Amino acid sequence: MPNIIITEAEFKKLTDGTKKEIWDLLKDSFSTTTASDDLSDENLRNQIKNSINPNRLNFDTLSIETAIAVLIGLSNESRKVVEALCQSQQSRESLTEILGSEKKINGTIGSINRRLAKRLSEKIYGKRRDRAKLIEFDGDYRLSCDNRALEIALFVLHKGYKIGQGDILLKYISIFDENKEYKAEVLIKEEDIIHSDSGRTFIDLVMWDYETRNVNNSFSVYVMYSSHTDKVVVSTDYGEEWEDSSFTGNLAPSGQPNEIMIGGKKR
Repeated sequence: MPNIIITEAEFKKLTDGTKKEIWDLLKDSFSTTTASDDLSDENLRNQIKNSINPNRLNFDTLSIETAIAVLIGLSNESRKVVEALCQSQQSRESLTEILGSEKKINGTIGSINRRLAKRLSEKIYGKRRDRAKLIEFDGDYRLSCDNRALEIALFVLHKGYKIGQGDILLKYISIFDENKEYKAEVLIKEEDIIHSDSGRTFIDLVMWDYETRNVNNSFSVYVMYSSHTDKVVVSTDYGEEWEDSSFTGNLAPSGQPNEIMIGGKKR
């Protein structure tokens, strides 16, 4: 049987459930007098808490899982506001047209920002989390972060996704010539959506390398997410950039997926 070596960085990218299973396996392999419970779920949360800055409330993007968790709890009117802001910043006049009344604007923006803030871990951020915002106002209304994950989350919700229906698989297909088809898949674990929905997200730095016009570059963004396995994507001047482990296949996803599977069923 081959030996398997896993680094600390790789271990941190696993889901909490997988981490616990691995640690339980390790504990079973050693005497109970020497094995500790340092990697229990609670201690894992404490390790995350000690490795991030609890005062940082600004972020560059949401993970797709967190974006779904934020939007799934909003009214249809609030989702329409977010959808409009994904396209461009909005004036009070344009939001009045979307909502049907100017009196609804402040309450709607407030409810959206509260929905996002409550997704952050109270154990890590305490009451500070209430200062986190998805929508900011500086004469016009605009998103405080990159819009791409929100656009994908809106697409998923438009297809009827509800928590409890299972994992989500996005399939991308492109044909650049007559003979070769390029594909990519993005697997969104419902477990991570549930973690975000239950207020277990945090803000951390995610870094990866990418190539543009045969030039290698490094990319880094602060992401609000519930796990290192969450899917991370941002928009750039050159198109979409995906964190390396967020998709599989021979094509970097772009635009709306060609197909979506929810709980193994095509939508």
